[in-house]
Amino acid sequence: MEDLRSAIELVPEAKRSRNLIIGAHSMGVVWALCYMGWDFDGSEATVEDAGFKSVAGAVLLDAPIAAYPPLLTREEYLSIINGIRDGSRTDTRDSSRCCPLRH
Repeated sequence: MEDLRSAIELVPEAKRSRNLIIGAHSMGVVWALCYMGWDFDGSEATVEDAGFKSVAGAVLLDAPIAAYPPLLTREEYLSIINGIRDGSRTDTRDSSRCCPLRH
């Protein structure tokens, strides 16, 4: 992740969140998604350092997601969505299962 972050930091900071889009294909999609959910300082109290805050977005093509186990079960996904809908879940930043390479 630090290598990707170093490349992104080559773009002037004022332009990153408005003009920089990560493009990824195939296995690169997995890395791009991990970057977007990465917590660079490791503190759940802050989000300013999160990967998604440093870019305008991502274009992801032909992801090999079918080759990987699901990050969330259907029940976990529905529980999160229903919690957001009914207001019982307000913190949706849990990325602990985003990238198995981090842990």
